Amino acid sequence: MQRPKGFTLLEVLVAGVILFMAISSAAIVYSSALKSSESATRAVISASQLSMLMTHIQSQLRRVDSLVDKKGQGYLLGNSYHWVARVQERAKPTPVYSGPEEGFSIPPKDIILWSVSLNVEAESNSRDFQFFVTGWTS
Repeated sequence: MQRPKGFTLLEVLVAGVILFMAISSAAIVYSSALKSSESATRAVISASQLSMLMTHIQSQLRRVDSLVDKKGQGYLLGNSYHWVARVQERAKPTPVYSGPEEGFSIPPKDIILWSVSLNVEAESNSRDFQFFVTGWTS
């Protein structure tokens, strides 16, 4: 009796199932990597926007002439933001040595420490941030 050449139906089915599992595993890994990449891209963009926004708020607080609470709001690259700044601490600067003739002098401006609460809303997402800004009285 001569032995038939080729694969049996069972062998082909087992090989097909193994191939399907390998392809589906690769697709899951690819999909997961794509989502992670998109998430990382959004995080980098948000961090750069947050940096620009913090710089903007700092420049506004460093130009103030009164020590009442400050508020602001606006839009930056499609994201809305709201912030509130409160005086956390006020202090006299340390004396500065101006030379042997003048000696030590105290600068006329007080140092102000602002506590800033920032809320950024983007794509039905809302995040709160807290940071501090130093400034000087006018």
